[in-house]
This record gives sequence, structure tokens and C-alpha cells, in this order.
Amino acid sequence: MTKVSYVYRDASNYKFWGEFRLLGKINIETIGSFLFDGEYFIPEKIGLPPLRPDKTNEDDHLLHSLEACEAVEDCTFSMTVAEFARRIRRAHQRGWFY
Repeated sequence: MTKVSYVYRDASNYKFWGEFRLLGKINIETIGSFLFDGEYFIPEKIGLPPLRPDKTNEDDHLLHSLEACEAVEDCTFSMTVAEFARRIRRAHQRGWFY
């Protein structure tokens, strides 16, 4: 089981943190080439909730970043590593901003 931490950082550097769990092991380097600019993703494109505040302004955008992967023994997970990787690849192939 892997706990993945991700963050939304607006243009003023306000940060909102979240996490999800994957069944299996993964690290950020494994999927980095499929992320926008090697670092960013849009959670809604891969079935994860966005961390943007409900009330947005001109500093807000769609991009989030993966911050860390950590092995955990929790048994609750969002999806498998294989499904997560498939979703990331598909979003990359279609274009993150399609």
C-alpha cells in the first residue's frame, strides 16, 4: 500500500494538501514523464478530488503536484497502482488540458 500526498499551490503560494492511497507500490519517478512539465497533474482528469478552494480568484488554476509517496499498512485505498498509472498515462496522451 502506498500513501500519495499531493498539493495545490496557487499563484500566491497558498497551499492545500491532500492524500490518497494506492494498492501496491509506486514512486513519483515512475510516473514523472507522464505529468505535465514532469511535475503537475489535474486531479479531476484521473478521478481524484481537486484541492482548490471553493471560492477561487485570479491566482487559482487547475494544476496540482505529487509531493511524496510513502509505504503504509492501511487497508483503505482509492485505486490500484496499475489503475492509477493507466489514468495518468491516458491523461498525458490526451493532453492534460483537453
